[in-house]
Order: sequence, then C-alpha cells, then structure tokens
Amino acid sequence: MEQKVGIIDLGSNTVRLVIMKITADGAYTLLDEQKETVRLDASVEISGLLEGPAVEHAVDTIRLFKRLCDVNGVTRIIGLATAAVRKAQNKQRFIDLVQQQTGVSFSVISGMQEAEYDYIGVINSTSIEDGLIVDIGGGSTELVRFEHRRLVHATSLPFGAITLTDSFLGRSKPKPDDVDRVNAFIQGKLREHAWAAFPGAALIGVGGTIRNAAKIHQARSNYRLPLLHGYAMPGADIKSLWEDLRNTTISQRMKMRGLSDDRADIFLGGMAVLINVLEFSHIDNVVISGNGVREGAFYKEALGWRGGDRDVLDTSMDNILKVYGINARHARHVMELSIKLFDQLATLHGCGSDFKRILYAAALLHDVGTAINYYNHAQHTLYIILNSQIYGLTHRELVLCALTAASHHKDMVKVYARHYEDILYKDDAGKVQRMSAILRLAESMDRSESGVVKDIVCTISDDYVKLEATVNGDGALELADAGNHSSYFKKVYGKDIRIAKS
Repeated sequence: MEQKVGIIDLGSNTVRLVIMKITADGAYTLLDEQKETVRLDASVEISGLLEGPAVEHAVDTIRLFKRLCDVNGVTRIIGLATAAVRKAQNKQRFIDLVQQQTGVSFSVISGMQEAEYDYIGVINSTSIEDGLIVDIGGGSTELVRFEHRRLVHATSLPFGAITLTDSFLGRSKPKPDDVDRVNAFIQGKLREHAWAAFPGAALIGVGGTIRNAAKIHQARSNYRLPLLHGYAMPGADIKSLWEDLRNTTISQRMKMRGLSDDRADIFLGGMAVLINVLEFSHIDNVVISGNGVREGAFYKEALGWRGGDRDVLDTSMDNILKVYGINARHARHVMELSIKLFDQLATLHGCGSDFKRILYAAALLHDVGTAINYYNHAQHTLYIILNSQIYGLTHRELVLCALTAASHHKDMVKVYARHYEDILYKDDAGKVQRMSAILRLAESMDRSESGVVKDIVCTISDDYVKLEATVNGDGALELADAGNHSSYFKKVYGKDIRIAKS
C-alpha cells in the first residue's frame, strides 16, 4: 500500500524536511521539501549547550514541519540530529524537549553514520565509479572515499562552515593572516587521513556551501539548464571563486547572484573547506550531488537500499515509468528494438557507447509526455526528461536524451539544440538526429503496442538499407508506419531504407 515518509535533518545551520511518497508498486517521488536556518551550532560553540533563541527557533520549526507532514498524510517521520546536537553537553535534554513539544523523535547520529548516509545518498544517484564525497555542514565535514562504487574509507571532521567562520575568519572581510591560519588548520586535519588524496577520482560535493558555489558558477556562465545535481565545475573555477570571495564583505557577498542571503556570513568558512579538500585530494573537478544525508536515510530506512549494488540509470528509468504510468511493456520493447538497430547500423551512425546509453534511456521515455497530454507530447517529453531527476546521466547526456526522445515523431533538434549549445558538443545535434531516426523506426515496429514484431535484421548495401522484420501476426500497421519515416532516414543517413517481412 502507498506510504508517505518524512525525513527531518536537524543540522548545525539548517533544519530541512523532505516528504517522499512510495506507491504500492515501489515507485517513489518527492512530494514536498522545506528548510529553515536556525544556527544551532552558534549556541553550542559559545557555551557547549543547546539553549536560547536558536533552540526556540528549532523547536518552532520542527513543530511546523510536523504540521506539514500531518497535512500531507505522512505516516512515518525519520528525525536525524547531526553535529550541533551530538556535541552539545545537554543533547538528551534537548532531544526530550523536542519530542515533548513537537511529537517528533530524533536520533542523534554519529559522524560515521552521517558519512554512511551521505555515501548511500550519492551512490544511488550517480554512476561515478570512484569518488571522494565531501559534505560540508555547519559544524562538521564528512569525507567518504569509494572505489568501484564500494565505501572503503570514511570520517567525520569536527569543523564546518559555522565553526571555521567563527574560529578563524569572522563574519565580515577576513584578513590575509586569518585565511592562512584556517588553511593551515584544515590541511593539518586532512593530513591525518592520507586516503583523502585521490587523484583521478571525482570530488562529489554535498551540502549548502557547495550548492551555493554551483549556483554562483551557473549564474556567472548563464547556464541554461537549471539543475544542480550532476553539475560539474572545474577546480580552477572553484579556486578563482575563492580568490574573489576572500576579499569581500558580507554586504558584497549578499549581492552575488546565486548566493543565498542567509549563507553570506558563513560562506567563506565552507569555501575554505572545499578549496583545501580540492588541493589535498589532487582532484581537478567538483560534481554536485543534490542527494546526501536525507536521501541516504530514505534509501536505507524506507527502501532498504545500501550502496553500489544497483545500476543507477536502470533504477531511475524503472521508477520514472511507474511514476508517470507509462506502458512499460511497450517502452521496453521499443528500447530493445532501438538497441538492435543501433548495433546493426553502427557503421552508418558512427556513435559510441555513450550514445547507446542515451538511446536506451530515450527509447524507454519516448512517450512520457503523454502523461500530460497526447497533443504536443514531444515537447512535454522534453520537459519531463529535463526535470525528473534522472540519475546516471551527465547534464549533457540528459539534454541529448531529451532531444532524442522528443524527436521520435518530429525533428525537435533544430528548435531546441541552440538553447543548450553551451552544454552540447559541436557534432551532438547531428548524432541526435541519427539516434532519433533509429527511435522512429523502433517505435513504428511496435505501433500497436502488442509486440507483433519479434525481431529485426538490417543489411547495409551501397545504396540502401534493408530492414527485415520477423512478425508474429499481421504486422501491416507496424511496417506501414515505419515506411512513413523513410524520407527522414534518407535525410539523416543518406540512404534509402527498404522495409519488409522476413
């Protein structure tokens, strides 16, 4: 039966809520999310206790989040308290107070548990094989190293954006000596974990500091795809941003496009961690993960998932088909026929294995736009693919997938490719057209959505391509519909196509 789960992450800087729905067939989707800045760590750093206005603000926020959960019919709330609470001398009294006044029970998770949740959240939403995860919170920083998608090292460092800001940099423009001291401190802590040096891997960033750095980077480059998960930034650009930021006041930072006002005063502390982890790890790029502790807790506690044991793209495709109520049997048959055509026409299209994955995803999702409306469903398909958090594809691959799927009846490449020219490679548009020609034929071969065409074999000659279909039944509709795409095939591949029963 359907269930709704709320996860409340009581962090050092922010309280965050996500509400997830799990349907009877196992599909899951985000229903709502909310956040509120409470700055619990500031209270703990001063007295070692959770007390005063920050506690009142946190309790009020959790009470409101509980109300939001109740309105949404949430039957289970997973409460997680992290760095600020676990280092407070009166943490149990605080947890009891929250339970008494809000009805929400919180577990105070250890730094290693927090790191494990980060790993589970990241590994189930990316196809990266080897990586170093850095989660920069307000009062702690988690580092996780995984190899071949398996966790091999993890640690939680007792400093974050708030603690480093207050201990070294101050809330306004830092002095050069302050920057030198915070760099030396962080480097000293990192040297205690030599495994964090991981050249050749990807540095995967989690947390508000890194999300804000990505938003600034996107704003500066007028990036056309408004997604953070999977967004990649060169290490050189991160270092350049750091050089710009270290000489700014709070008021100057508050005017920066992409930087949240409620993070401007502690942003330098978080950036100091990022820049030093980049230097120590010898990694030259950062990939943003929108999934961390909350999502890791959802995967583990609600779905029973661990890490590294599932194909992320396959899982994502299966989930989206269920969420949008797509005919999975038809989608998978079209996908299988598309892959056969891809392999058999390899000498013509000249595309590599990356486009095989793109065609695989596009074929599965080619009809997803019908969930909105059959009319103009190509445009709806494009929008849904670009906005459904498909995991396992880079941003470029996501755009290519959307363009391919949306072009399965009408060529959408010319209309939309220019919009994403800063993301795509120079020859991508032509390759998408070649993939969409394949998808058109494959979809036609299951026009009745009944699996009439069991197999297809292509033979390439100098002047034409012969496509023979093995049919169980009539198949006239399928062959006639495929013939309607012969002119587009010739336009793209420069050859006629002759379609017949085998």
